[in-house]
Amino acid sequence: MAEKADDKKEQIELCKKIGKAYHDSLSYSFALEYFTKGLNLSRENQQIAIFHKLIGKLYVDSTNYKLALENLRVAQEICEEEHVVNELSTIYNLIGMCYGLTNNLDAAIESFEKSLENDKLIPDSVGIGTSLYNIGLAYYFQGKYDKAIDYYVKSANVRQQISDINDYVTSLTSIGEVFRIKKEYANAQIYYNEALKNKEHIKSKGTLAYIYSELALVNKNREKYQVAKAYIDTAMSYCNEIGYKRGIATLQSYSAGIEKNLGNRKKAVEIYFETVERYKEIGFEIGIVQSNIAIAELYIDSQRFSESLSLITDVEEMAENNNLLDEQAQISLLKYKIFKAIGNKNQAFTAIEKYIEQKDSLFDIGKEEKIREVETKYQTEQKEQQIELLNRENSLKETKLKSQKILLGASVVLILLTLSLSLLIYRQKRLKLQLAAEQNRQRLLRSQMNPHFIYNALAAIQNFILQNNPLDSVSYISEFSALMRLVLEGSRSSLIPLSDEIKLIESYIKLQQLRFDNSFEAKINVGQNVNPDITKVPPMLSQPFIENAVEHGMRNLPAGEGKIEVSFEQSDSLLNITVSDNGPGIEQKIESEKPKHKSLAMKITNERIENIRRTLRIDIKMEISSSSNGTSVRLSIPQKRLKL
Repeated sequence: MAEKADDKKEQIELCKKIGKAYHDSLSYSFALEYFTKGLNLSRENQQIAIFHKLIGKLYVDSTNYKLALENLRVAQEICEEEHVVNELSTIYNLIGMCYGLTNNLDAAIESFEKSLENDKLIPDSVGIGTSLYNIGLAYYFQGKYDKAIDYYVKSANVRQQISDINDYVTSLTSIGEVFRIKKEYANAQIYYNEALKNKEHIKSKGTLAYIYSELALVNKNREKYQVAKAYIDTAMSYCNEIGYKRGIATLQSYSAGIEKNLGNRKKAVEIYFETVERYKEIGFEIGIVQSNIAIAELYIDSQRFSESLSLITDVEEMAENNNLLDEQAQISLLKYKIFKAIGNKNQAFTAIEKYIEQKDSLFDIGKEEKIREVETKYQTEQKEQQIELLNRENSLKETKLKSQKILLGASVVLILLTLSLSLLIYRQKRLKLQLAAEQNRQRLLRSQMNPHFIYNALAAIQNFILQNNPLDSVSYISEFSALMRLVLEGSRSSLIPLSDEIKLIESYIKLQQLRFDNSFEAKINVGQNVNPDITKVPPMLSQPFIENAVEHGMRNLPAGEGKIEVSFEQSDSLLNITVSDNGPGIEQKIESEKPKHKSLAMKITNERIENIRRTLRIDIKMEISSSSNGTSVRLSIPQKRLKL
C-alpha cells in the first residue's frame, strides 16, 4: 500500500513538472492536460489548491480571465482554510492581475493589498516588492499618478535592500515613466539615469532599449534634440540586436517628431511613412493611426489638403475600432482645418461639431472617474464617522457606569470633577467653534476669489463665440474645464503641494494668453533648491496678484511687450513667491482705472493671510514694490510648520 501511495505521489509530481515545462514553452493545451491529470490524482487539499493555482495561472497567461478566476478562487479558499500562507500571496497577485487586465482596478488593488499583508506575515521581501509594485501599477492605470509613484518608490526601496537588481530597475523605470507622463521631465531623467547605473547587471537588452528610448523621448520633449538623437541611436542598436520591430518603429516616430520640430518637414514625412510600413508589418494599428495623423498635420502645413484628407480618412475607422478617443478627436479637428481652408463651410461645421462632441466625451470620462473617486472617498468617510460615533457611544456608556460608582463612594469629589470637566468642555467647544468659524471664513475668501477670475474667463469665451471663432472657443472651453477641475480640487484643502499650485497658475495664464491673443509673455521659474512635490502652500494665494498683473498691467501695453514672471525660491526655511510685471505702477493703474474698476484682490488676500496666521500659525509676509517700470509682489511662506 505504501508503494502505491509513493507511486501516486510520484505521478502527481511528474504531471506538475511536465505541465510546467509545456506552460513555459507556451503549449497551453498540453500543459492544461497534465495539470488536469495531476488534479484528478490529488487527494490532499494542499495539492488540489496548487493544481488549481497552476491552472489559474495558465488561463491568465492565455487571457481566459473568467476560467482563471474560477480556479484561483478555489485555490484561495482552500489555502485560507488550511492556512497555506506560502501559496496565498501568489494566488492573490494572480487574482489581482485578472481584475487589472479586465479593467476592474479597484478589485485588483484590493487583491494586491491582501498579497502584501500576507507577504509581511511570512515575511517575504521579494513578494513585498512585487505586491507594492503591482499596487502602483493599478494606480497608474487609474490615472492616480501620485499614488502610483508612492508605491513604485516603496517597491524600489525594498528591491534595492535585497539586491533584486532587475526588479529594482523595473521600479525605477516605472517611476520615470509616470514623471514623463506628468511632464516632469527633469525628475523622469533622474530615475532613468539611476536605472542605468545598474547597466552591467541588466540582463535583458529589451529593458536597456526601453530605458534609452524613454530617455530619448524625455530629451525630445525638453527640446534637447541632439541628446535625444544619441539616445535613439543607442536604443535602436539594442532593438535591432533582438529584432524588436515595434521598438524600431516607435524610435523612428521619435526621430520623425524631432525632424518636424526642427523644421525639416520633408525628412519628417519620409521617416513617418517608413514608420507606417513597419507598424503594418506587425499589425500595430494604434501606431498606424498616430503616424498617419502626424503626416496629415505636416501636409496641412504645406497646404497639401487632399493628400492630408486621404490619409486621415484611411485610418478613421481604424481609430474607432481601437477606441482611440483622443485620436478620433484629432482627426475631426484636422478635417475642420482642411474643409475650412478649401472653403467647404458645411463640412467644416460638421467636423467641428463632431470634434466638440468627442472632446466632451473625453471630458465626461475624466469627470466620471473623478466622481467615482469622490464617491468612494465619501463612503469611506461615512464608515469612519459611523465607527467613531459607535466608539463615542461606548465610551459614554463606560463613563456613565464609572460615574455611578463614583457617586456611591464620593459624591463631593464627583461634583468637583463635574464642574472642572464642564469648564474644560465649554472651553474646548468655544475653541472648536472659533476654529470652524475661521475655516469657514477661509473657504468664503477662496470662493470670493474664484468668481473673480471665472467671470473673466467666461467673458473671454463669450467674446470668442461672438467673433464666430469656434476653434478658439472649443480650445478655450477645454482649457477652462481643466482649470475648473484644478480649482475644485484645490478648494478642498488648506494646504496643497506646490506642484498643484503651479499647474493651476500655468492653466490660468494659458487661458489669459488665449483671451488676449498671446499679446504678452509669461514665465514660471522654480528654483533648483525647491521640490514642488514636497513644498506646501495655501491654494490660490498668488493667483489674485497674477490676475492683477494680467488685467491691469498688460491691458494698456502694446501687443508683444507685456511680460509677467512668477518665481518660486527657497531661502532657509522660507518659500518666496514673487509675481512681477512690466506694466504701469500701482499708482498709475489706480489713477487710469477710476472709477470703473474696483479690485477686491488685495483686500481678500490680506484678510486671507490674516486668517492663515491665526488658524495654521503661519506668519506669511507680503511685500509690494511698484514703479513706472512695473510692479512686484513677494510672498514669504515659512515651510517648517507646513504639513498636508
